[in-house]
Amino acid sequence: MRRRTFAADDLLTILWGLERLGRLTGIDLDIVEAAVQRGASGAQLLDGERSPAERRSAAPAANAGCLVARVSRSGAPVADLVARRAGAAADAFAAQPPAANDDERLPLLCGEDLPAILAFAADIARTLAENGCLRCDSRQLTELLRLAARAVAPDLLAGAQARPPKALARARESTRIAALEADVRHGAEIIDGLPCIVYSFDEQGRLRGWNRTFREVSGYAEEELALKPLREFIADDGFGFLAASLAASAGSSDARTEAQFLTRQGERIPYLFTVRCVPGADGGLKVGIGLNIAERKQAEALRDKLTRALRLLGECNAALLRAETEQALIDEVCQLIVSTGGYRMAWVGYAESDENRNVCPVSFAGSNDGFLDGVRILWEDSELGRGPTGTAIRSGVAQVCRSIAQNPACAPWLEAARQRDYVATVAIPLLAEQRAFGSLGIYSSDPDSFAGDEVALLNDLASNLAYGIQSLRSRARRDAAERQLAFLAHHDPLTGLPNRVLLRQRFAESLAAAEIAGSGMALFYLDLDSFKQVNDSFGHDVGDRLLVALVARLQSCLRHGDLVGRYDSDAFVGVLIDAGDPAIIDRQMNTLLDAVAAPLEIAGHTLHISCCAGISRYPDDGTDFDTLLRKADAALCHAKDSAPGVSRFFESRMSRDALALMQIQSRLRQALAQEKFILHFQPQIDVIANKVVGFEALVRWIDENGELVPPGSFIAAAEESGLIVPLGKWVLGEACRQGREWLDAGLPQFSVAVNMSAQQFKHGGILETVAEVLTSTGFPAGLLELELTESILLQDTELVMQTLGELKLMGVKLSIDDFGTGYSSLSYLKRLAVDKLKIDQSFVRDLGESADDSAIVRAIIQLGHTLQLSVIAEGVETDRQLAFLRSFGCNQAQGYLFSRPLPAEDIPDYVLQRASVS
Repeated sequence: MRRRTFAADDLLTILWGLERLGRLTGIDLDIVEAAVQRGASGAQLLDGERSPAERRSAAPAANAGCLVARVSRSGAPVADLVARRAGAAADAFAAQPPAANDDERLPLLCGEDLPAILAFAADIARTLAENGCLRCDSRQLTELLRLAARAVAPDLLAGAQARPPKALARARESTRIAALEADVRHGAEIIDGLPCIVYSFDEQGRLRGWNRTFREVSGYAEEELALKPLREFIADDGFGFLAASLAASAGSSDARTEAQFLTRQGERIPYLFTVRCVPGADGGLKVGIGLNIAERKQAEALRDKLTRALRLLGECNAALLRAETEQALIDEVCQLIVSTGGYRMAWVGYAESDENRNVCPVSFAGSNDGFLDGVRILWEDSELGRGPTGTAIRSGVAQVCRSIAQNPACAPWLEAARQRDYVATVAIPLLAEQRAFGSLGIYSSDPDSFAGDEVALLNDLASNLAYGIQSLRSRARRDAAERQLAFLAHHDPLTGLPNRVLLRQRFAESLAAAEIAGSGMALFYLDLDSFKQVNDSFGHDVGDRLLVALVARLQSCLRHGDLVGRYDSDAFVGVLIDAGDPAIIDRQMNTLLDAVAAPLEIAGHTLHISCCAGISRYPDDGTDFDTLLRKADAALCHAKDSAPGVSRFFESRMSRDALALMQIQSRLRQALAQEKFILHFQPQIDVIANKVVGFEALVRWIDENGELVPPGSFIAAAEESGLIVPLGKWVLGEACRQGREWLDAGLPQFSVAVNMSAQQFKHGGILETVAEVLTSTGFPAGLLELELTESILLQDTELVMQTLGELKLMGVKLSIDDFGTGYSSLSYLKRLAVDKLKIDQSFVRDLGESADDSAIVRAIIQLGHTLQLSVIAEGVETDRQLAFLRSFGCNQAQGYLFSRPLPAEDIPDYVLQRASVS
């Protein structure tokens, strides 16, 4: 009894369905082929005799296989397999097709193995679905399983053992052939409708078959594709790689590669190509599919960019931690953006606050090639400021330009960008306190650069960079302030010379070296002459520039190892090493003095200034800084008393003089406290009328022995110690009190002249003092005459003018004492509200004997009269001098010719006596 069997075309349907399933899922075709071959081998032909008609009945199976291959354009591995199993080749069928009325049954196959084949197919489909590998939709899968299920329909499984009638067999055969052809057509439609490209090619690499997707993507017409080399569609020799891979595996495994699919229009589309050999196919037929992976590639590229951006952000944050300077930080960040971030160029520019609002590049990295040198970028709202960088700085918001060529705002820089392959750019503002101080610019040659997440990360990077720059600037300011404080603690801020603290340290170092070497050393104390007058005349700015220039000259004259420091406003202390010989010291000091005395051009003024110096020597005059400095100071005082521009070595008598000065100052303080002073008055005579017109108050000091000390012996000490201010106030008050007493005694109204010192005028509150004295004594302001030296008038011109004006408003008379001996300025004299000029006695002394003195006196008198000032001469001792003065038109005179200074009680008698003589 025969086993239940099925016709060969039912098996063919199952096998074709399995192969289609494999192709649609994209799973390795070797796996599906193995399943097909295993299923085919499980179906065995029945034993027994075959008639010629039965042998010919295998032809429809071959015909069906050829139809599958032709319609699907994908080769026919299953058809060939089935044709071999049936014992006939496809070409044999083509040469001798079966008769239409052939009623012979197809060879029957054992059906017991078919359920296992179908179960295997279902298992493949289920596994593919579970692993997410199934690339066909559910409709297509259902259709394929339906095709496979048809082979094991229940009516066939339960069929009778006996052969059906011939008519029924022919009907069944026709129905199955029609169904097979319909299924083939339907399968071809499915393949044509697949989103992937499907193709077959021969051993020469020529296209033999393709689906609709292949044709549409390629852009070629159907007739243009036939036998076209597949190599032309796969870029970068991807076809060569596939062919080589197949050859290497001898066709036993699939070949797979990623390459770009080349279209007719020149477009390059990323695809995953998979090809395999068709076993037993003539001409080395191969089939393949291609999956469009553009979206995957874009996703991978975006992932890579974000990964690089994250890594870049981390590396830049690490750079922030290790950066020592602002420039080092921005240099490293720009380099990291290029090397780690993969961008073409990166740069940082700062927004200048100049008139044009330029953006100044401070750092760059990457392919610059002179780009930043050849373009101009502004941040103002103009054509050159409306690009990404300028807009980012103005708005404080990042500006993304993914196509420089298509952005009109980038037109000024388009050609330069093209030459350097800059396709896209982003400009991110560097913000501090919500205000942009610069911009980070990044250029890329990839048009897909600077998407949302990427820009967000770059924004974080720019924020961190701005914070790092501000932190480093704060640190730099703090370090600079600390260095400045350290510098100021040891240096003079104007000249940069060592101050007193550092000077002592340097001296100690030089002293230690001198002790070891057994060599001599000199310390000099140098003081500028009339430096205060320069400040008062031309301003402190000129004075400061003068000091700086003089210091440069001093330093140029010093030897290596010598040093000089600023000890006071116009005083310098220096040390000369290896200086034991006084002649060598004197020669070097003369070099310093000559350098200072040379004229200087400052602010359009030619300045002449001299200096004096005192010198002490180690070890002869002392072995420590304080001792040597004190003795050098004493020598300086003697030098200044001698003449301008000289130096003096310390001598032991100088210490005695300095000690005497200190003693005098101490005694002066006691005398002020005890009011041990008295006023004498020297008459002032009208030269023409020969009568008394006033008196000059002259102070005398009553010492411990009751003797009177003249002012020349103590006024200098009072000036130096500052005691002149309280002393001058006492003199002013006593003179006005005495004048009031004379008026009350019935004497005529005489003016009383009082000398004012420069310190008293500047620091003594002169306006308040004069007002207080006049109020307390009741002395008329019109009878008080204040004698001012020329140095007073040159201290602070505007302030002096204001003070003199207010004194004049009080009614006080003003005169210039010792006129011609100081820094006379006719322009100042013209502006000063003075009433009288007093000719210094040094000019009067040789009057009539010295033509120069006579000329000077005559000129002063004429000048005074021209300015409508009264002129008085002091120190008149002879009638000859008086005669000259009278002939020159001098108004008044005073001196021993008329009277010595008299005590106040002798004035009434002198006035009466003088009145009787005149």
